Amino acid sequence: MDTDIEDIAVRTLKRSESGDRIVVRLQELNGTSSRETELTMTAPIEDALRVDGQERPIESAEVSNGSLHVSLKPYAVQAFALEVGHPSHRPSPQSSQVVSIPYDCVATTVHGEASRRGFDGKGHSYPAELFPSTFDLAGVGFELGPGGSQRPNALTCRGQTLELPDHSFERIHFLAASTKQDCQTALAAGDRMLQIELPCYSGLLGTWVRRSKFDFGTTEIDPPTGLIDKHRVAWIATHRHGSKGEDEPYVFCYLFELSMEIDPSCREVRLPMSSDAHIFAISLSEGRIGQTTRAARFYG
Repeated sequence: MDTDIEDIAVRTLKRSESGDRIVVRLQELNGTSSRETELTMTAPIEDALRVDGQERPIESAEVSNGSLHVSLKPYAVQAFALEVGHPSHRPSPQSSQVVSIPYDCVATTVHGEASRRGFDGKGHSYPAELFPSTFDLAGVGFELGPGGSQRPNALTCRGQTLELPDHSFERIHFLAASTKQDCQTALAAGDRMLQIELPCYSGLLGTWVRRSKFDFGTTEIDPPTGLIDKHRVAWIATHRHGSKGEDEPYVFCYLFELSMEIDPSCREVRLPMSSDAHIFAISLSEGRIGQTTRAARFYG
């Protein structure tokens, strides 16, 4: 999706609540009346309706040559429900290959399953009822170990070396998480090294980082330092399990995606020397996950 004027922002892009239309919300940014804006998509726009905040039709909108034509008043927001045709071409799916993992750690519990130690040593675990067995991340497939009933589904990193299957891929991807905050460590594949700061599997992301003065002899907490956690989340759970298998609502759990380039001849990967770091899945692929360019910064 693209507009021909930089002063127009795409604020929302979603499926309509009813029907098969695409709803897009535009806003003028600079406080000046915009000239006519042309909105285009990879597929032709066949029909458009201007809609209100509840997606109720207001009036027909101008569509010409497969594009939406609209003018916005200063700082105005307008929403449109678009009927979109079929794209002239579809991108080829990215090829990937799953790497088997010798799991040695139980990271999940089923609801009501007690575990004094849990995944993090404090009785907390991922909820097995939400934990996926497979999922696709922008064309790269991952397979995870089954959860619950004391079945291992994570690999503790102790500096061990894993063999890779014969392949011709140029990138390796990991689904990983730490049991402690921001585990700083490194991954190695062949002669290439990836320095990482692996986040904790549970907590709040996108919030201000707070630095403790503990190292300076006090337990006071600094005001926000101006830093925000910025990590690539691959999967999220809306609750965590406690030591009795009880739900801890809104205590979020995550899996994070890490990736690095490798030589197609690479046949082994060396895991970090850190027992706090855990690997849940590994896949090989042709390239990076996600080539889409975001329209606005995720963080200020």
